[in-house]
Amino acid sequence: MSAEWRPQTSEIWWVTRRDPAGCRIELCVGTQLTSLNVQTGERTVAVEGRFGSLLEGFRVDGTAAITAASATVPTELTLVEIASGRIAAVSISGFLQGTVLLR
Repeated sequence: MSAEWRPQTSEIWWVTRRDPAGCRIELCVGTQLTSLNVQTGERTVAVEGRFGSLLEGFRVDGTAAITAASATVPTELTLVEIASGRIAAVSISGFLQGTVLLR
């Protein structure tokens, strides 16, 4: 399990409700993205769907989450648009390292 700060917010996010239930190794599917606002203490199920079981990070502006099916297969990613819940599968060669926002 991994958790990430959502950019430009006071929220920590992680994937919950894995399928199959109790899945901890191999390829799992996550069905909820959950957030915790560290200022208010509010916990929210922000997005429901079927995506990777590990939260890898966010789009630099915080509008989309990036999930992976497993830590051993980080090249098979699912992008989750937070506002709509739309998802898109993406395959990359190599590893996703991070993002930056230049001003």
